[in-house]
Amino acid sequence: MKSYIIFQINKTLITKVEWMKLFAEDESEWQFIRVEKGLEIKVFKEIVKNHLRTDFFILSLSRKGSTRISFSQLIDRILLEYETQNFTVWDENFQNVIEFNNVGIYRVGTYNPIKIL
Repeated sequence: MKSYIIFQINKTLITKVEWMKLFAEDESEWQFIRVEKGLEIKVFKEIVKNHLRTDFFILSLSRKGSTRISFSQLIDRILLEYETQNFTVWDENFQNVIEFNNVGIYRVGTYNPIKIL
């Protein structure tokens, strides 16, 4: 799938995502990325494995920087981008998503086609 198509699909579907609070006591669906120096890879592997159960992923960075990607490539890209860009990672079917914000937070959700805006 071409990069600009992935980017457009992401922009369309993200408006119909139901974001989840990971813990009942959370005030917001956004979670702080708790990363200690040297543990980044472990933290990001855990986030992805807990929320996206697929062999390949859809990374939406920009109109020209979006792609279908393997797990190991995805972790490398997250490490490069998580402090500098906002981006989303979808499962292959565009059903489950993780949205990363460059201030060090993320949220997880599921696409709901009947969600009323």
